[in-house]
Amino acid sequence: MRLLLSLLLLFASLASVAEGAQRFEPTLPPGYAPDKSTDEGGLWYQVERFEEQLQTSPHIIRNTALTEYLEELVCQLAGDYCGSIRVYLVKNPHFNASMYPNGMMHVHTGLLLRVANADELGAVLGHELAHYLRSHSIDQWRNAKKSLGIAAFIDIGLAALHEDLHGLARDVATVGLMRYNREQESEADAYGVQIIATHGYDPAASVSLWKYIEAERGADKSKDTSSIFFATHPKVENRIARLKQHIKRYGKNPKTDETDLDEFQNLVVAEYEGLMDEQIALQEYEQTAEMIDRHAAIGYPDSLIKFYRAELHRQRKKFGDERAAIDLYRKAATFERTAARSHRELGYLYIKHGLNDAAKDAFESYLEITPNADDREMINFYLETLR
Repeated sequence: MRLLLSLLLLFASLASVAEGAQRFEPTLPPGYAPDKSTDEGGLWYQVERFEEQLQTSPHIIRNTALTEYLEELVCQLAGDYCGSIRVYLVKNPHFNASMYPNGMMHVHTGLLLRVANADELGAVLGHELAHYLRSHSIDQWRNAKKSLGIAAFIDIGLAALHEDLHGLARDVATVGLMRYNREQESEADAYGVQIIATHGYDPAASVSLWKYIEAERGADKSKDTSSIFFATHPKVENRIARLKQHIKRYGKNPKTDETDLDEFQNLVVAEYEGLMDEQIALQEYEQTAEMIDRHAAIGYPDSLIKFYRAELHRQRKKFGDERAAIDLYRKAATFERTAARSHRELGYLYIKHGLNDAAKDAFESYLEITPNADDREMINFYLETLR
């Protein structure tokens, strides 16, 4: 079990998008599998056990249309390696994707909230495929065992699962291993740009995505952002500079048209409430505000934008937030999709401010829209009190 835990950081650390003008080629053939008697074969065995557990995990999003969209995009980018890749959409609000040596790919739900279109999504997935095609995971596995020893490597693996343990990981990580990770990341950036440009996607999308990620991270000064993810990846500003140099080879080649944009957005919008509820639960309010601003700019439904701006204000609880939340909930309540939850939250806020008649009206509207609501008995209790 401890070995499985250590694997999670190894592959979760292989994520996002440049350097060098050389053309890259895969280091393994299509359909590759190692000899089971080798150290790589042993690593595959552990990863395959983990994948078996993942297939029945409640942490997997089982949205067929969204998963098929991701699988088709990955298959297009992977070409001859399509049959070796399996995509899992993992319920995790953080920005990441990861590639395992046996062809298992994890796409975090938090990634879907941060990419604006198919080009940006392709940039991340192309980067992950580059890690796989260049056999980075087994190289890093061997290097980590040599540099740190298995005990320290397991500590880093635990930090991948529990971010509050990342300080321990930093204590045992050596400068050499961090540099090795960054070199792999830079190669995957460059190869990833090559992959997406070759398949008709705009290589400049990797720059636009990383500029947004930098803006989001910079928006919230309340937390330590020197996480293990960014400790093992190139600095964002350096990454962007190298990406710009590399994409000069390709020019602008946008794959996304209005149809592509509508398809991707519609698939994300179908899961939007669940994804954003998890995002706001992180209590990274300034970063979330930056994200909502981006969603508004790229055309997400106004009902969802207003509702989640209201949710952010209500849960943040700074001066003036509750007044702003009430105003936004009122607006969100005029849309069918967000009416029920908006009325319910308005009811609670009105009670808090002694506006009993308004609270009664809001709760009654909520039950009228959702007569079989799970919290119906609680709402009726409040209504009886208010009456």
